[in-house]
Amino acid sequence: MKKSAQEALKNEMAFLKAQIKPHFLYNTLNTIAYFCTHDSKKAKELLNRFS
Repeated sequence: MKKSAQEALKNEMAFLKAQIKPHFLYNTLNTIAYFCTHDSKKAKELLNRFS
């Protein structure tokens, strides 16, 4: 029973991580896109750090 609960928790964490990654990626790219039109030096710096 204990092993089953641990497996369920592991699966839940994997599911939550999978949801966070696309959200993080979207926010990061959206921020870089903003700086492309407002501060190209900052955009370049962010792209270098992100890659």
